[in-house]
Amino acid sequence: MSQSAPPAPPQLSPDGKWWWNGEAWVPASRPAVAPAVLGGCQVCGSTPAAEVNFRQHIGMILFWQNRRRGGRLCRDCAIAVFRRQMDLTLMTGWWGLLSGTILNPYTIVYNLVNRFRVSRWPHTLTTQPGFKALDKGRPVFLRPGLLVALALTGIIVWGAMHPTQPTPVQATVKQTDMDFTPTIGANGDVAVTGWVKNVSSTTLTSLAVTCTAWDAGGASHNATDSSPGDVSPSAQSVFSVIIAMAGHEVDRSKLIHCAAEYDEP
Repeated sequence: MSQSAPPAPPQLSPDGKWWWNGEAWVPASRPAVAPAVLGGCQVCGSTPAAEVNFRQHIGMILFWQNRRRGGRLCRDCAIAVFRRQMDLTLMTGWWGLLSGTILNPYTIVYNLVNRFRVSRWPHTLTTQPGFKALDKGRPVFLRPGLLVALALTGIIVWGAMHPTQPTPVQATVKQTDMDFTPTIGANGDVAVTGWVKNVSSTTLTSLAVTCTAWDAGGASHNATDSSPGDVSPSAQSVFSVIIAMAGHEVDRSKLIHCAAEYDEP
């Protein structure tokens, strides 16, 4: 018993307005897309083809958006879609804390897994006249998306290797207490006597007291008494200095200033 030959696969007319569905010529409503072929690519009609999808992640600081593109594609069309989606993801997917740390890396892995599946597909065996596969374009490593990803990775790595050192803040701790009395002598010099007390919990070494007075012209005159020396905690030591004014009149509107100096404990 003879069997009838299977119907011819759909064919597009030369003018692109009609296609043969195996039984009759029908209008080609979407001439830019190949007519459906059993098991064929939905873009170009080539076989073999299989279902595959690739994603694009878009980070928007606090929000994000996922886009998916794919369908039943042949090997060449699937590679073209992968390259475009991967390039866009590498450019747009990092802009947000959650996007940059979790969602975009997941999208990249998802796309790579599907790309590995596609690499195992056979090359095109049959094609539809008048249609061709999507242009694959340049590989991902020659597209700008990879440059963006590498630049961001470099910034992160550099920042991890050169952490910003916090500016040390030294608290001002009161180490000494002091009281003194200045006296202006007949020659215009200033005599200062007083006491200094160690109010810290450690011994202050090389403690000295410097007192300053100002003359009417605004110049400062200093004198230092280093006799307190090492002062143990809670101990008190007296000091006495004479500030030589060198014949200048003391500016009485300004207070005499005394300060303790010592080596840090």
